[in-house]
Amino acid sequence: MITGDGDDYEKFLAFAKTLEKSLGNPIYEWTHMELKRFFHIDKLISSETAKEIWDEANQMLATDDFRPRALIKNSNVKVVCTTDAPVSKLSYHKSLAKEEKDFKVLPALRPDHLISITDGHFAEYLTELSAVSGIKIKDFKTMIKALEQRFEFFTSLGGRLSDHSLSTYTFAETDDVDLDSIIQRAKEKQTLTDLEYNQYITALILEIMKLNKKFDWTMKLHVNVNRSINGPAIRKIGENTGFDSMGTQANISEELTKLFSKAAELEIIPKTILYSLNQNDWLELATLIGCFQGEGVQQLQLGAWLVVQ
Repeated sequence: MITGDGDDYEKFLAFAKTLEKSLGNPIYEWTHMELKRFFHIDKLISSETAKEIWDEANQMLATDDFRPRALIKNSNVKVVCTTDAPVSKLSYHKSLAKEEKDFKVLPALRPDHLISITDGHFAEYLTELSAVSGIKIKDFKTMIKALEQRFEFFTSLGGRLSDHSLSTYTFAETDDVDLDSIIQRAKEKQTLTDLEYNQYITALILEIMKLNKKFDWTMKLHVNVNRSINGPAIRKIGENTGFDSMGTQANISEELTKLFSKAAELEIIPKTILYSLNQNDWLELATLIGCFQGEGVQQLQLGAWLVVQ
């Protein structure tokens, strides 16, 4: 992310000066590959070539061939999946479904705000979810009913993926747990115990597994990551702008094993892709996956998550 008060070219020049010192970094390779593949410019980016590349690339960007949709078509992309909150009305997806015939843009549901119930905005978010789903949320059961309605809506526009971030995770049994009380206290911004939070998250993820299986979706779980750790930068340029780091929960694979064991008992394991930002988890997750495959079906798989230092 290049920030600052300078004009766009000054920011590009700063990027070029940094990149010329980054030989061996994946970004160095990716940038030159994209420059050659899309712009057909076969030059090394540096402070000396920056102006020449800038002018040449911007001339191309001014043409119809470099509009976003043209770039997608020219790259032979057939499907683009976006990440969308359950409360999204997916207006652009509706428009694109009517207008675009060369490729599809499909929504993927990501209910972060149902997971982040301690962020102080839970009550407001449930009000939004109630309004968009048409279901008055009074308790845990009606919250899941509202989420199910969003699964139906996303499915109507081609949605087949749900995406979930569990920075940390601890399995906690939820039999005979008063989930409604936990939700009410979260709405009132009362402090939850670690056990209460873990019980709520476990119950929520199990319900999401049921919904994924019911609608024949694929569920993605991203784990062991410290999100948005640079507070000043987040306040300046917003969330999801690249300030995540590797998490260090050593037993997260063990806790996920408990989750999938419970889901197996309930027969609700959907097609699932597991991602961890911590490479120490990969072998454990790979062996976990082998224990929960469906009969004749690869039900779980390990996702790739590359960290660029």
